[in-house]
Amino acid sequence: MPATRRSRRADNAFADKIGQEGKNCHDVHIRANDLSTLNRCEWLNDQVISFQNTLLINHKYKSVKENVVIFSPAVAHCLKFLDKENEIADMIKDDLRSKRLILVPVNNASAYDDGSHWSLLLLAPQDDSVIHVDSSRCSNNAKVGLTIARKLAPFAGIDNIDQVFWELNSEDQKNNYDCGMYTLKNAEKAIRCFSGLVGGDGEFCPATSSEVNLRFRQQAQKMIIDHPAKCA
Repeated sequence: MPATRRSRRADNAFADKIGQEGKNCHDVHIRANDLSTLNRCEWLNDQVISFQNTLLINHKYKSVKENVVIFSPAVAHCLKFLDKENEIADMIKDDLRSKRLILVPVNNASAYDDGSHWSLLLLAPQDDSVIHVDSSRCSNNAKVGLTIARKLAPFAGIDNIDQVFWELNSEDQKNNYDCGMYTLKNAEKAIRCFSGLVGGDGEFCPATSSEVNLRFRQQAQKMIIDHPAKCA
C-alpha cells in the first residue's frame, strides 16, 4: 500500500477521534495528521512535540509549572538564527533566572532544509549547568544545542556557557524515527528530576524495547485524544 494512502487512512481515523478541526491547548493546535505521526515508525513533528510538552507542564505537572519553562520547537528554531539581544528577548516570555528548569527541544533543521533529528537541551539556572541529552551518538545536535544555549544563557544568568555545557549521549536509539519520542520522555524525566518528584531518579535515554516505545506512543495519543477540544 502506498505510504500516502496509508497516511491518509490514519489521518481519517484520527479525525474521527479528535474532530476535523483538531484540538487546542494553551495556543497550541494539533490536527489528525499531526497525531498520526505518533503511529509506529513515524517521525514526530513539531506540533506533537509542542502539544505533548504543553500538556505535561500545564496539566500533568501543573504543581511545578512556575518553576519550569518549555520552549516550543518553533521558538527554538528561531533562536538558532537570532543574534541581536533585543530580538532574542522578544522570543522569551518568562524570567528565566527565576526558573528551576528550562527545556528546549532541539532540531537540526537549517534555514533551508527540514530537520531529521530531535534532542533535548536542559538549562538549570540555579545550578549553573547546561545539559544536552541526545538519544544518538551519531547526530550533530550538540552543536545546535550549544548555539541555542549561548543565546539563552545571558537571560538565564548562566556564565561561562562553554565550561558548564556538557553532553549526555546514548546509543539506545536503534532506528531513525524514535528521536522525538526520546525527547518527550527525557523532558518528563527532567521535570521529575529537577522538581524532586517520584520517578526523577535513573538515567536519561534508558534502553527500551520496540514494544515499550510503541506503548509510549499509544499512551501519548490517548492523552491527546482524551483531552478536551479546547483548554486555556
